[in-house]
Amino acid sequence: MAKDPEINRRVDQVEEIIDQLDKDDVSLEEGKELHKEGKALLNEIREQLNEAEGTILEIE
Repeated sequence: MAKDPEINRRVDQVEEIIDQLDKDDVSLEEGKELHKEGKALLNEIREQLNEAEGTILEIE
């Protein structure tokens, strides 16, 4: 199975954003920006997975 470092990197970034938002140490504006960034990353992941439809990827 092929590993895709780009998907792994994006998933790691989303997890970091979630951790930052869970800490409640961000302002409302910063929270909005993090949310926007997280949504964009998730869309990129979905697009990449849809393009690879039928291809098996291993994500650690």
